[in-house]
Amino acid sequence: MRPLLRALRAAPLLLGATLAAAAGAAAQLPVSGTLGGGVGVEAYYFSDHAATGIRNIVLVTVPFAARAQLPARLALEVAGAYAHGGVALDGDDGRATLSGLTDTSLRLSRTFGRDRLVLALIGQVPTGHTRHTEEEAVVADAVAADLLPFRISNWGAGGGIGFSAAYAVTAGGFGIGVTGGYVLAGEFEPFAEADAPLSYRPGNETTLRVAVDRSMGRSGKAALQATWQGFDDDQIDGTNLYRAGDRLQVVASYQAAVWRGTGLVYGGVLHRENGTSLDPAAPGTPVQDLWLGGAALRFPRGRASVTPSIEGRVFRSEDGEGQGWLGGAGVSVDVPAGPVTLVPSLRGRVGNLVVAEDVETRLTGFEVGLGVRMAVQ
Repeated sequence: MRPLLRALRAAPLLLGATLAAAAGAAAQLPVSGTLGGGVGVEAYYFSDHAATGIRNIVLVTVPFAARAQLPARLALEVAGAYAHGGVALDGDDGRATLSGLTDTSLRLSRTFGRDRLVLALIGQVPTGHTRHTEEEAVVADAVAADLLPFRISNWGAGGGIGFSAAYAVTAGGFGIGVTGGYVLAGEFEPFAEADAPLSYRPGNETTLRVAVDRSMGRSGKAALQATWQGFDDDQIDGTNLYRAGDRLQVVASYQAAVWRGTGLVYGGVLHRENGTSLDPAAPGTPVQDLWLGGAALRFPRGRASVTPSIEGRVFRSEDGEGQGWLGGAGVSVDVPAGPVTLVPSLRGRVGNLVVAEDVETRLTGFEVGLGVRMAVQ
């Protein structure tokens, strides 16, 4: 508990220092843009400690982001986070912890024509924590669970570099956007306690996204987005090891004016094909589906805006393990405070997790956070 308390105490200082440094740098440049940051705490508690081997998972994150509009129709975006995770183990095994920066993402883009075409260079700077001890790996695996929507999914993946292109057009009352990208993954050593250095490189990633929207009635807008991701072979010490299954995500949404505010409903599914091990003695991963859905209502309250929301997730795996469901409800408030907008939020969650055949556990959780946005001129 003491490392968690230290992280909570340090979080406001880290956030303040990040925003101050970014604002100071932006003031020296002929640019405009936005700065953002925040502090978030997420926690999940399991009713059957013996089944999971875990009593609870707590994650504290301090995200930061900045976007600068540069001359010559260029834009630069930076995003990353500091995170502290803790897992209380069952019995007398104590608590496993993992702290540090995540990888930092950079994106330099330029618009062409009437802002219909956007070309971008993408960089994943390997500032994250990639070498894990056995204790740290317990935390990293818990945070990467598909059913639990943590704000981060890993502390680092070796970085990478790539590009993307996006084109948008209007045709027959429909807005249509197409985006394609390719990222070359970096190499890192994942095992801090290995007898000999062992290099690992995730497979390169190809992404294709198609989005379509259309205005309906006086205030409604319907949208449909489909995203496909394909992966090359993972490699260990230069030898092909594993190929992750292709992923396809489809999400539909509808937004309209409701009760002096704006309402949104959405639903979709993320389908993951089975992963294939290139070693006949090693198992692959099963086909998996993550179903998503929710609704939100944003309405003004004085100078502020209040957004209550509900959400649901159902995760299904072909082998029946690690699947379950999770539901949540919460509220966030946008509060203008001079040049800064504060966004406090609170959310509660309940669910059920299938650990193995005929072994299940209930879970409860909460998320509390404070976001900060600031415009820079």
